[in-house]
Amino acid sequence: GGGGGGDAAAAKAPADLSIEEFSKIKIEPKRRKVSRDELRTLAAGATFKRLEPLASGRGGPPAEGSEWFTIGVLVKKSDPKTAKSGKGFIIWELSDLVDPSVTLNVMLFDGAYDSNYKEQYGMTYVLRRLTLLPPQPDAPSRRPMYKLTDKSNIVPIGVAADYGVCGEMSQSGQQCRSWVNVSSPCGAVCAYHASRKLQQIQAEERKAEAKAAKQRGGGGGGGGGG
Repeated sequence: GGGGGGDAAAAKAPADLSIEEFSKIKIEPKRRKVSRDELRTLAAGATFKRLEPLASGRGGPPAEGSEWFTIGVLVKKSDPKTAKSGKGFIIWELSDLVDPSVTLNVMLFDGAYDSNYKEQYGMTYVLRRLTLLPPQPDAPSRRPMYKLTDKSNIVPIGVAADYGVCGEMSQSGQQCRSWVNVSSPCGAVCAYHASRKLQQIQAEERKAEAKAAKQRGGGGGGGGGG
């Protein structure tokens, strides 16, 4: 009977409340700004869209007039810029921390810019009512670019627990600034430096093998001479 009670308790084990329920991004509990209930209220009546299809343009833009939102972690941002109209703006890149090569590009103008241009990397945001901009011929990337102007449509949830920065040094002697998911197999090393480390290990193994083969060959020859 006691065993059955244990099973029931295990079945009712609480969910990990640090996992954001829509995006599955892990939030540091002590650095959370919006509770799960507040987030549900914020999302009521809107559809959650995963960041990756929005960022890559797969499946086309969401239907015009539809209420939707996405969630992402700030991993890169431009310096503040000035548009031809004289308005300040900034370009953010946000990630779901799954694929480093996929980031959502968002231009912040007006209230969204004024409230958020100083924000720090690693913060996780709800982004609502993003406007898809027409493709720009001189854009550095063919990826979709979105725009946000209203500060009420960009809400910080909290700091992503798995966000980190690569700890390796670049060839110029500076610390690499690429972001990483610290719970990924590579840990606190970006994909580029993980690949370089692997190449170095393989090169050292080949050298050691060649040296051992040479010593075996040399030893055999010495035995014949004796």
